[in-house]
Amino acid sequence: MGLAPTRTDAPTTRSARPTPSNALFWVALLPGVPAAAVVALGAAVDSAALRWLGGPAGVATGVLLTWWLSRAAVDRLAAKAPDLLVAMKTGRTATATRVGAGRRGRAKPQMSRREAAIALLPWIFGILALVPQGLVPLIMLTAGAW
Repeated sequence: MGLAPTRTDAPTTRSARPTPSNALFWVALLPGVPAAAVVALGAAVDSAALRWLGGPAGVATGVLLTWWLSRAAVDRLAAKAPDLLVAMKTGRTATATRVGAGRRGRAKPQMSRREAAIALLPWIFGILALVPQGLVPLIMLTAGAW
């Protein structure tokens, strides 16, 4: 009977060569760099205002990356698989869907009012969840209520 080989769970020690998951681990750290740089600059010049701008810089980076990457995903999906996009949005095949002209000349499936309302609900509930779980605690922490 031999000993079982030891296994580590750290993503950087699994192998000597880079793997896609290893590379993705390090790439996932990049969106925080602008906010960290603003905070580090504020600490270097001893500016409290500049350190506080790290938060809005992080939010702006997140919004910009969300917009940019979602546009890239939509454009790629519209170009590569319009039938799949229609089926995912409406649950019907592309032949059973009325198609109109969208932005940049792309085909855009027409949604009924009910489907549009269902698509809007996650945005409304997401914003409603952000206020009590994110903004209120932030205000309470900055005001010294906690």
